[in-house]
Amino acid sequence: MEPTFLEAGSPRRRHMPSPKEGTDLLVHQGAASEHMASESMKVALKSHRRTLICTGASSTRHTSCFARAALHAPAGHPSLIIVPCTTQGTSGTRNQLPIPDPTPVAAEPRLSTFTMMIPKDASRLLLHPLDAQRQQHLAFALNRSEQQLEKLDKQGRLEMLRHQQTRRAAWAQASAAAAKDMLAVWKSVSLAVEDRLTSLQPEGYQTFAFPDSTAIYEGHWKNCHPHGRGCLRRSHPMNDVYEGQWFVGQRCGTGTYHSGECHLLYQGSWLDDKLHGKGELVEPEGMYVGEFVENTLHGYGEYVYNDGHVYRGDWVCGLYEGNGTYIYPSGTKYEGGWLRGREHGRGTKWFSNGDVYIGEWMHGMPHGHGSFTSSCSTAARVTGQWRYGSLDGQATCVFADGSCYIGEWQRGRFHGRGTYEVTCANGDLQRYTGAYANGKRHGYGEYSSSTVSYAGEWVQNRKEGEGSLRLRGGGTYHGRWKADVPDGEGVYVTTYRKGHHDEMYCEARDGTFTACVDRSTEQRVDMRLLGR
Repeated sequence: MEPTFLEAGSPRRRHMPSPKEGTDLLVHQGAASEHMASESMKVALKSHRRTLICTGASSTRHTSCFARAALHAPAGHPSLIIVPCTTQGTSGTRNQLPIPDPTPVAAEPRLSTFTMMIPKDASRLLLHPLDAQRQQHLAFALNRSEQQLEKLDKQGRLEMLRHQQTRRAAWAQASAAAAKDMLAVWKSVSLAVEDRLTSLQPEGYQTFAFPDSTAIYEGHWKNCHPHGRGCLRRSHPMNDVYEGQWFVGQRCGTGTYHSGECHLLYQGSWLDDKLHGKGELVEPEGMYVGEFVENTLHGYGEYVYNDGHVYRGDWVCGLYEGNGTYIYPSGTKYEGGWLRGREHGRGTKWFSNGDVYIGEWMHGMPHGHGSFTSSCSTAARVTGQWRYGSLDGQATCVFADGSCYIGEWQRGRFHGRGTYEVTCANGDLQRYTGAYANGKRHGYGEYSSSTVSYAGEWVQNRKEGEGSLRLRGGGTYHGRWKADVPDGEGVYVTTYRKGHHDEMYCEARDGTFTACVDRSTEQRVDMRLLGR
């Protein structure tokens, strides 16, 4: 049946219209004084209406006016529903009037149903920052999972570098021992030539086989020592071949070396029987082109690994150290400082998915002050303190939709005190300032928007404990909360002109209230919060 509408106005200028017979709803539209509320209640009683709905202007005084009118009405009066308005002026035309579908409580003497309707967008506005934070957390979690895989890869890479160091050191030790034995052989040959015990000439081009048949030298020599260009082949102990320049019995200058025992191929500069200067080294793991110092990769060089990894930069004793660039097969690239084979100092890392980190590093992980830009749908940019790869400390996070979090972090999540702000498409600015724990609102916090605000305790993103919820045009509820709904003792306060206010003292259980306006008469109140 069609409801009857009672337009607000002065009783002196306008008489209450006679409602149509047979309708169940009587709607009072517009602001109301206590007299107008009483008149509307009388009309509802005379016409035997079961429900009286009041929808008012932005002032909240009409709430208490109708509540008092209901209390002073005779037994069996209609159920009362009050819909607070959230915009200036009247609540709109009849076609725009939000009429809830109430379920009245059975009539009892001096009792009625009183329903507070929260604006429809309140739930979305309140939960939007949580959704944005959840998306941000998923983005960071995905990035962290990629970093974990990368971390394992880097650990394997570091172990490989150390294994290479050990293998090269073993080769250098064996090479030094073999060189020492060779010098002893050259000395004995020199004595034999002096004593004319051999047909070898002290100078010129010679072919000399070692007495134990483990090596043979063919090339130029001087004073019974290889000198100039020559080739040495040894079957023991290293099964190697060197062809190149010599100086007084030692490899010195440019030469090519191959060891089947140690799986090494080197072409480049030598000094005192050691790799020294610029050269190219081929190993089972890949190829290095760069500088050497006393058999170690030291200076500037580029190593191209067989699995597609590339390092280009400074080396110290066979490890990445100084400034360098590391490129992964996936396209991820790091450019910056290194220490003992790991990222250290200031550097920039471009991830294959488009993420970028610019800042300080320690032992292969972001540590210190840095900025991270995510390429995911939320496209967050975070600037602040990092600790061993995770945000930890004070930081600022700006999302693609313009929302922003400024506050404390721990292990990549909101933790501590912080402020979250977001501006919605309709221009409404939302803000939460308070405590976080493990990425969730936890502790005391204040939330505000143009429609609804809450100040009180939170537990795991839910309102729980002491808190106050204030609706624009709907008054303020102070009391206890549990699982996002009022639960326990509280008071509902409406304030109107000149600071006057009315209070209703309530006791709630799962969002359903038993309340009284003047502590003398009770009302049953069904409080619908956040679309519940």
